[in-house]
Amino acid sequence: MICFGCKLEGHIERDCPNTGIDGNGAPPWCGFCDEDTRTIDQGHIVAKCQECHPRRREQLKQHRKCPSCRMTVYAWDHSPCGRHAGPDTPDRRPDREHIEQIVGAT
Repeated sequence: MICFGCKLEGHIERDCPNTGIDGNGAPPWCGFCDEDTRTIDQGHIVAKCQECHPRRREQLKQHRKCPSCRMTVYAWDHSPCGRHAGPDTPDRRPDREHIEQIVGAT
């Protein structure tokens, strides 16, 4: 099913989420996100605003989907499922003192 308004798939014109889009392809600013980048800082991750980002249904370039659990993770995060980096995941890096001992030993 293709929308006659925005020409995208998945909805029809009366339910089009892209109504009110200006001449350069961006929907009107929602007033909640950063007006220039149309992103929202969620503390552990920066995400596109789902209300007004022109490409809100696309992932950011630094993100990817884990092929096993389908969770959105950073592109560099190759941890096993259940251990992906996130707000509830403890930092698994060694503490600063341990790093300084290692660096000082060389």
